[in-house]
Amino acid sequence: MARDVKSRFMRAFEANAAEIHAAFHGTNAANYRSIYQRGLLIPGQGNELKIVHGAVHGTGIYTANVDAAWLSRSFCTEESMLVCAVIHTCEVRHHGDAMIVPRVDLVAPIFLATRGADAYDFSQRRWSAAGNAVAQNAPKNSKGVKAESKSSKFKAKLAAKSQRR
Repeated sequence: MARDVKSRFMRAFEANAAEIHAAFHGTNAANYRSIYQRGLLIPGQGNELKIVHGAVHGTGIYTANVDAAWLSRSFCTEESMLVCAVIHTCEVRHHGDAMIVPRVDLVAPIFLATRGADAYDFSQRRWSAAGNAVAQNAPKNSKGVKAESKSSKFKAKLAAKSQRR
């Protein structure tokens, strides 16, 4: 991740003295390079980004709890997703298995979990062949329910609620 993204996150951590929670963020793989350079951003807040999947639970950076990778997986275009650190302040909202982070300084992409052969090499700041999987995507969530069916229902609900607003 870029030095200024790391600095922004560390300043927020020092100012808040809150716990750091792991979280997943699923997105189009084409966004990775921008995320590593600029951090995770809130669409429309000082940037050109547009809301893609709705904002039914308000504006913010949508992440999945560490035990709900299935949720983030449903927003991925490839078999990879970001593993993030979230400074867990009282501002972070929880809705089911999701955490909505209201400020960009409270979340940072730590690494890319992937099943494929390509991965982002943070030490070299470039894409490279990883040679082995960093993380495996489980076909079922922690309750034994197929992730695809549950994530499809979640996305449909999110879209329906967003259209009503």
